[in-house]
Amino acid sequence: MRRLALAVFFASFGSLGSLGSLGSVGSLGSLGSLGSLGSVGSVGSLGSLGSLGMAAARAAEPTPTPTPIDPGPTSGFDVEFGGGALVPSGPMANVTSAGLDVGGRLGWSSRFGLGLVLAVDYAPLRQKVQPEGETIDGHLFAGSLEPRFTLGKSFVRAWLSAGAGVLIERTEVHETGGASTVTVDSGITLSGQGGLDFLFFDSGGLSLSGGYTRGLAAVEKYQYLAFTAGLLFML
Repeated sequence: MRRLALAVFFASFGSLGSLGSLGSVGSLGSLGSLGSLGSVGSVGSLGSLGSLGMAAARAAEPTPTPTPIDPGPTSGFDVEFGGGALVPSGPMANVTSAGLDVGGRLGWSSRFGLGLVLAVDYAPLRQKVQPEGETIDGHLFAGSLEPRFTLGKSFVRAWLSAGAGVLIERTEVHETGGASTVTVDSGITLSGQGGLDFLFFDSGGLSLSGGYTRGLAAVEKYQYLAFTAGLLFML
């Protein structure tokens, strides 16, 4: 009986050892499972960091500047003041020398280049030969209103104009004895002008121009060329 009891005791102990072994294996399995979960967590953390890095890279990229839209040519006014030379031609050149010419111009241009220009000029006329005992002083005033075509809107602008105008010439004859006589001639003229405008600034620049004027009927003897340079202001 004692032997049978010892046999039963050792058999029971062996069963408990087997169960302990199985428990240990289970514990190891549990640890393995936890290790797998830790690996998955690490992969998730790396994915989150990658997403944050991509978002930061996008935020650091410079925002593209939108291309400015060209508004295209626009209409506007311009004013020019200048001086130059008046060169007589035809019958006028026989009695009048070349001299000073000063003038101004007020122009308007549409967005298509067509417009109007109002031009005024003044020139003191110098006689080539003074009659004996007399002194002649002449003053010429001219104005015109002409259609104008303008080409170019950037640094260099070219323009042409032609139309009708008015000419007034005042002549004063001083005699040796002190008496003086004043005569005034006036009439209609035809003229044409052209020039180049150099727009150094947004508000203006330099203008070079030249033109030809011819009198009609009572003032047909007045024929001359005028060349001027002056300052241009854009309004």
